Amino acid sequence: MKNKNKVKTSKNMRVCCLLALCSVCFCGCSFAQKTVVSKSVVCVSDYDANISSTELDKVWNSGYKYIFSMPDSARLVTYQTLQKLLATPAYTPSNTLVLCSDQTYELTKDACNGNATVSKALGSSLSPKGMKIKEYKVEKPSSKEYDYKFSLTTEH
Repeated sequence: MKNKNKVKTSKNMRVCCLLALCSVCFCGCSFAQKTVVSKSVVCVSDYDANISSTELDKVWNSGYKYIFSMPDSARLVTYQTLQKLLATPAYTPSNTLVLCSDQTYELTKDACNGNATVSKALGSSLSPKGMKIKEYKVEKPSSKEYDYKFSLTTEH
């Protein structure tokens, strides 16, 4: 009986080790695939971000005056705040860009209700923590190090 339990425990250990190894390999591969995209954030602080991004280049319009970034941890109140902000006639799809992640894209798009352009270009890399919407002004510097300089103007 003792040997049978040892064999069973040994099999369980092998299965657990195999599952752990597969998990590490699977997570490692999927992580590598996620990082092998053509976006790269050069430098991010609490108030500024210097960014090079081909995804952002694809959606960028020189007419954008208002740039909002939605957090991943957005709650209903966050989406309601976005709706109230965008209800102002100053915000239009041609001058307003809302950046969000894949996980918040559908809700963000619904909250914008056609009043802004919604993009997953940078994900939530500009507002990774908290539940507040961040508003940025953006400059396209002549620097070769990065393509966009985001400066935080307001948190809503």
